[in-house]
Amino acid sequence: MGAFVNDVEDIEAVVEYLTSQFGYIIDLLIGHSRGVVAAFRWICTAEEAANVRGFVNVSGRYRLPVRWCFFGS
Repeated sequence: MGAFVNDVEDIEAVVEYLTSQFGYIIDLLIGHSRGVVAAFRWICTAEEAANVRGFVNVSGRYRLPVRWCFFGS
């Protein structure tokens, strides 16, 4: 599996593409398993997440091994 920080970067890339190419406003995120943690991280740190009004947690991982977590600066 890739690094956790790559998961967050993937979300950033998708958001950038959808907003720039189609003019979408990201209003809802749905995450499953490890994607829940990455989505929470993105929502808490990205300026683009200010418009997000909803989040669906589907079977989220709450106890990721330390090697996956990147909640530093």
